[in-house]
Amino acid sequence: ESFDTLGRLLPVAAAVVRTMALHPERMRAALVPEMLATDLADYLVKKGMPFRQAHHVAGRAVRLAREQGIAFDALTLEHLQEMSDLFGEDVRSVFDYPRRCGGKSHRPKHWYKRAKAPPSYRWMGALLCWMRLIRPGSGFSIACGASP
Repeated sequence: ESFDTLGRLLPVAAAVVRTMALHPERMRAALVPEMLATDLADYLVKKGMPFRQAHHVAGRAVRLAREQGIAFDALTLEHLQEMSDLFGEDVRSVFDYPRRCGGKSHRPKHWYKRAKAPPSYRWMGALLCWMRLIRPGSGFSIACGASP
């Protein structure tokens, strides 16, 4: 049943990604520093803290900023070091949106990443092809370029 549900949803998701219009100005205007809380947790994980604990520390940082009435990215190094001594001067890089967004890659490292479609669409297409291979005759062949 899950397989069939996924088979119905992936073509819809692929069509959405293929036809969506991006509005960079609107996207930039919607950015808020709290969006980077997970990045703050990732920073601590890279410094050796277990993710569960790092997630808790990042949550405390968000709460502290709200209690202080300041933006999350306005917390000082001293504020952060009260929560963990793993915070260093380099923590400011966590609050650099272009760097943070450019530092994440969710592209699969397989043959289909060379295709000309957007990465998300290629991933969904590859998954549909895989579904066709494990369940021949399922109707997923359309996504792989085969005739129905």
